[in-house]
Amino acid sequence: MKKITFLIVACIAILALQAQTVTTLWEKKAGNLPVWFSTTSSKTRGIGASNEYVFVANRDGASGKNIFVYSAATGDSVAALNTADITNTASLILNDVDVTEDGKIITASMANTTDFNIYMYDNVTGAPTRVLHSDNVASMGGRTGDVFTVTGDYSKGTAKIFTACAAGPSKIYVLEMEDGTWKTERRLVATVSGITAAGQASVAPKPDGSIYWKAAGQSFYKIESDTTIKKKLDKSLLGTGFSSCSSEIKYLGHSTIDNKDYLVLFTYGSGREYAQIVSIDPNDLTLTLNLSVNTPALGINANVGGTGDVAVRYDANNNPIIYVVSTNNGFGAYKVEGLGLTPPIWTGTTTPAADKENINIFPNPAKGIVNISEMAKSVKLFSVSGQLLKEAFMTNQLNIEGLKGIYFIQIDSENGKTTRRLIVK
Repeated sequence: MKKITFLIVACIAILALQAQTVTTLWEKKAGNLPVWFSTTSSKTRGIGASNEYVFVANRDGASGKNIFVYSAATGDSVAALNTADITNTASLILNDVDVTEDGKIITASMANTTDFNIYMYDNVTGAPTRVLHSDNVASMGGRTGDVFTVTGDYSKGTAKIFTACAAGPSKIYVLEMEDGTWKTERRLVATVSGITAAGQASVAPKPDGSIYWKAAGQSFYKIESDTTIKKKLDKSLLGTGFSSCSSEIKYLGHSTIDNKDYLVLFTYGSGREYAQIVSIDPNDLTLTLNLSVNTPALGINANVGGTGDVAVRYDANNNPIIYVVSTNNGFGAYKVEGLGLTPPIWTGTTTPAADKENINIFPNPAKGIVNISEMAKSVKLFSVSGQLLKEAFMTNQLNIEGLKGIYFIQIDSENGKTTRRLIVK
């Protein structure tokens, strides 16, 4: 009976994976590129997206610090951000752009030795505010700011900005919030050793506190939430069709179909210049990485620096919308269906693994009532789209009567704050 059940589940997973499709929503490439987009300068490198807008970072022109704004839905040109107040002595004044869950626009310089800066816009019409200034990047691991990753919601105080140094060993830092505003210093999260100089390094954080690390020509690393365990996927084990040249990386979510994490990477080179979606077993990185689907190639122009970027949003059905920019080639928007993903929910600061292990929910799957292993100061139940459905205080139980499906339960107790995945029958 167990064997039959396994075969049924496997067949369902295979059918689901075969149903994966990529739909082009819009593209700007050869034939309809904006006048500002150069096919030879290698200066268009970063992309970010909110639910309304797509932001493309570009270093062409006299100022060398442009962020162009497009409609996320149609790809129509909207405006350009005001960059007059972005001034610093970094190697590149402005290099990448990303967006918080509530639409705060973040941009940063790229610095080798000194003057690394991060700026934030409240909206597309305002001026930026500098939220971080580091005047000695060399002492903190060297070159940083080629790409960065933003997670969380600024208005809720959960926003974070992750950066990784390009040199080996690669140091990973995070800028966090405190009392509703950004802290004045970044915190060192982990150091990835045993690598060569990376050119540019990128990280894909997960809500549980673990982080995937990737750089061009390098293997995958995974830093666990306690920051002490690092797992490596050797390049020799990469699945057929996967390029080790992949650089920029983002976390898409976890699939209930095959119980794997899904990641999206920008991949460059002849016949590529696209986003590549892969699945990986989060508990055993020695297993083969599986290639899922690619977005269409954006062009064939030389991109010898391997530069490009991806950004991710989700539609109402939890299908990821992937925004891609390929240096010297173009940018576009693509919807991916059939992954069966649970998108990430950024609920705040993650507690150390030792504390999290002491907080459990049971039964799981549950029906009617879910129990908590200790008294909680507060309990919140979220849908997979992030909507708050239930909230209780000073309790070790939560009434889930009338619900059915997959949810996230956030527990705040004396051991800290943690989030668990809950299945309701």
